[in-house]
Amino acid sequence: MKVCVLHRPYRNSEWHTRFTGEALPDDAVEEALHHAEAIRAGGHEAEIVTWTPDVKENAGRLLAGSYDLVVNASSLPEVAVLEALGLPFMGSGLNLVALDKSTRKRLWRESAVLTPRFLRVDRLDQLAGASLPSFPLFVKPVRGRGSAGVTDESIVNTPAELERACRRVIETMGQGALVEEYVQGTEVTVGLIGNNGDLTVLPPLEIEYSGTKTNTYEHKQDREVFHCPARLDAEALGKLRRAAEAAFVSLEARDFGRVDFIYDHRHGLPYALELNTFAGLQLLSGAERHLHSSYIGKMAQHLGWTSAELFRRLLKAAQERLAA
Repeated sequence: MKVCVLHRPYRNSEWHTRFTGEALPDDAVEEALHHAEAIRAGGHEAEIVTWTPDVKENAGRLLAGSYDLVVNASSLPEVAVLEALGLPFMGSGLNLVALDKSTRKRLWRESAVLTPRFLRVDRLDQLAGASLPSFPLFVKPVRGRGSAGVTDESIVNTPAELERACRRVIETMGQGALVEEYVQGTEVTVGLIGNNGDLTVLPPLEIEYSGTKTNTYEHKQDREVFHCPARLDAEALGKLRRAAEAAFVSLEARDFGRVDFIYDHRHGLPYALELNTFAGLQLLSGAERHLHSSYIGKMAQHLGWTSAELFRRLLKAAQERLAA
């Protein structure tokens, strides 16, 4: 196949830059190079196309490339353009990518996927008289990736802390805040490859915090301690796998994704937090300058896969869906 790796600068750091006001390194170039190399190792042709602010220019280059498949549509505008042009691409469609985290959680609730109780706050006056879960609560943006906008102060214990956390998200990121019941337990993430009816559920990966209370943006810069599979018994691991599959299928996710959970040991329940449709896919070589490890990459390494093998499976899932 002739594959396009679609790359947009700063796609992984743009939201947290808005939140902190600090310039952050761009790892998207290295990520695109990694994907292209893995695809070539599988015997395909791969070209990297850099997304620019000029949508017409992007559309022209994508059409001129005569690509059999586009990989790494990294945000809503890219997916919208690819669908409008009728180009085949790997990953979830506009019907899912356009939904914010609060809408996805409502759909999960309707599909009986267990997720923490929540409230979306777009204006601070909504907090007055709102029916909130009991403290402690967790506050994060309704959009974004890589724990953008998440700090230890996202865990709030008083009305004043809640208002302060919501204000910071709304004012710095220009979007609503998702206020969730703070479920305590073990953070576990589960990767999936494939489509409904033919899904591979990867080994659940436990994320142990190192010096933080939660998995913040900075903590995700290779400060986590990983355990794959998660240090849970067989029954708990089975619950996580089944919950991940239900969460993935209920939102009509495609080809690959990753579902994040908190496993509540007291009640033996996995609470689904988020579905990441643009999950990182890199397996690090050690030569990277800014690129960080990916959770799916860690799961793949546990299975003995190379980057080429991971992408072989990803491309196969997309090809089979498109051919159906």
